[in-house]
Amino acid sequence: MAGFTRFLVWALLILGALGGFLYFAFFDVWKIPSDDPQFAVSVEPTLSAGDLVLLARHGDPGAGNLVRCADPDEPRRWIVGRWTAGARDKVEFTGEAVTVNGQRASSPRGCAKGEVTLTNPASGNQEALMCRQVEFAGLTHDTLLSTQHAEGSRSMTVDPGRIFLVSDNLHMHLDSRDFGSINPTLCQHVLFRLWGDSGFSDARHRLTVIW
Repeated sequence: MAGFTRFLVWALLILGALGGFLYFAFFDVWKIPSDDPQFAVSVEPTLSAGDLVLLARHGDPGAGNLVRCADPDEPRRWIVGRWTAGARDKVEFTGEAVTVNGQRASSPRGCAKGEVTLTNPASGNQEALMCRQVEFAGLTHDTLLSTQHAEGSRSMTVDPGRIFLVSDNLHMHLDSRDFGSINPTLCQHVLFRLWGDSGFSDARHRLTVIW
């Protein structure tokens, strides 16, 4: 029995050391802020305020990935969006559908969340948004859009050496439509949600792979 106990202690120490090495060598841990209502709704439905997530410390994210980037207006804060276009790409919004260089992202079906109701920080009113799955750059992710109050059409060309971010909440967004294109060297890939604001007991928001 004493031998098994020693084995268990050593196994836990080794696993702890391995976990610590992986954390410090490869990942950053970050809690999604809840002090900015516009930011909080913009990351829905993929993330929520209070989520604890892992970010890649190394490597280069690419098109279709969700990334955290330095806020161009306040470098001590962050923005989160989907890497949607690169340098000199033309991005067009028709209502709340996104087109890059004339190719629209496919949205073949609804997502499991169905309809999501959120408070719009701009108006203070609650709005019901439709959840749709989008296939883009070989990946599938959930988005939110409004069928009743969709934004008007607009188009932008990404600056050289920059990328264009789009919020997964296409309606209550905080993305390149608001602050322009972004320096990609200041971005990290959001990889994994450990758990949500309610803690590990909330099965719907724990141990979730983020593309």
